[in-house]
Amino acid sequence: LVDDKGKIISFNKRYVEIWNLPPQIAQGIDQEQIIRFTLSQVVSPEHLIAKNKYIHENPLSADTILLELINGKIVERHNYPVIGEDGTFYGVSLTYRDITEIKKAELVLRKSEENFRQLAELLPDKINTADAVGNVTYYSRNWESYTGVTLENLYSQGWMILMHPDDLPAIKTRWNRSVETGDYFEMEFRIKDRFGTYKWHLSRASAVKDEQGKIIKWIGSMAEIQQQKEQRQKLEHAVQERTSELQLAKLQVERKNDELLKMNKELESFTYVSSHDLQEPLRKIQTFAGRILDREGSNFTEVGKDYFRRMQSAAGRMQKLIEDLLSFSRLNTADRKFELTDLGIIAENVKQDFKEIIDEKQAIVEVSKMCEAPIIPFQFHQLLHNLIGNSLKFAKPGIPPHIIVTSVTDKGEKLNTEKLLHNVNYCHIKISDNGIGFDPAYKERIFEVFQRLHGKEEFPGTGIGLAIVKKVVENHQGIIIASGEKNVGARFDIYIPV
Repeated sequence: LVDDKGKIISFNKRYVEIWNLPPQIAQGIDQEQIIRFTLSQVVSPEHLIAKNKYIHENPLSADTILLELINGKIVERHNYPVIGEDGTFYGVSLTYRDITEIKKAELVLRKSEENFRQLAELLPDKINTADAVGNVTYYSRNWESYTGVTLENLYSQGWMILMHPDDLPAIKTRWNRSVETGDYFEMEFRIKDRFGTYKWHLSRASAVKDEQGKIIKWIGSMAEIQQQKEQRQKLEHAVQERTSELQLAKLQVERKNDELLKMNKELESFTYVSSHDLQEPLRKIQTFAGRILDREGSNFTEVGKDYFRRMQSAAGRMQKLIEDLLSFSRLNTADRKFELTDLGIIAENVKQDFKEIIDEKQAIVEVSKMCEAPIIPFQFHQLLHNLIGNSLKFAKPGIPPHIIVTSVTDKGEKLNTEKLLHNVNYCHIKISDNGIGFDPAYKERIFEVFQRLHGKEEFPGTGIGLAIVKKVVENHQGIIIASGEKNVGARFDIYIPV
């Protein structure tokens, strides 16, 4: 409290703490010392005199003055005149408050805001901020350059004047909901540019909250996405066209499937006819030709007998051909029931099929320990039957056939074959012999239907056996590789995934 002359009359302890006065002064009552110390050590005399001059000239006015102290503090001083009931002016009550930290925080905030705005002006997007209830407090210059609307008009009229009328109701609804809940705002809508053209933008806004979760302000951005939108629409159009094409293709496939079902029924009918109606006349030709030779052969010339024998042979070949064709066709239509099977058992059964021929030719058929694999048993029996049968048939004259059948299970990457998948386990079956072999140039052609490398008089057969073998391997998602050399032997490598 100071009197009407500006001299200190009284003060409290907090007054001394704010001025950071020495303890001896704080404990004494020497106002003159306080004044001198204050003027010389704490506040610039000129600064304080200028402030006090206002009070002396306006003693009856309440006012607030900021004092900047030499030690870096900022003090807020409130002046209140002290007037008695009779209107007598007694002095001034001075209240001091240290607001240094508040001012520092304001300075930091102001600096942060300046940095934010400098950054916002550098960004290609249109940036804005809004208060807690959604009123815009700042627009970056890109708003004005893009829309052609001055920032003054934007502040006064708001950014929604730029929105496409069809989008505006949804924008207002979404924005109001975000302001109420504090939820993240994200939406695509159209904004009018400086040429009056509406272009698509992606708008985002995020709430800045205090430690208690209360919204302080909003920071938002607008990014033009017109090109992306057009590309997306083109892509969607392309997808629709592709979908239509796929639907059409699906209908075509369904029609083809219907046709295949009809063809399968016709094939089943053909198979029945082949099994019964076609083979029956052939059996009768063979039977009657045999009886005629037995009963009337003595009356025929050698030429006549030869004709009858040729007729029997032709009928036999025809019957064998029909049987092989039926076997080949059944590989496509038969039920494919895979069973985990020991291939050694199948190989031993096939050896029993050829027991008489093996004994006759003094052949050696070695079957090592075989692996287990998920196979269709009857088809695999047919596969080994055809391969071992070929090795016995195409043996060198005068040399006993030697056939070796082995198998091993291993990863594709270790089996040294390019066509195999590296990380898949395969059962590798190898069948080799010491027969007449074949020219390596025919290693692919020998699997074709009716493909024969030798004349039927030299080696009888229909040329379908190896085609059946390859079909069985394909039914097991495997591959088969043939290799051979004339007069050295043949080898077949089969890889079945397990």
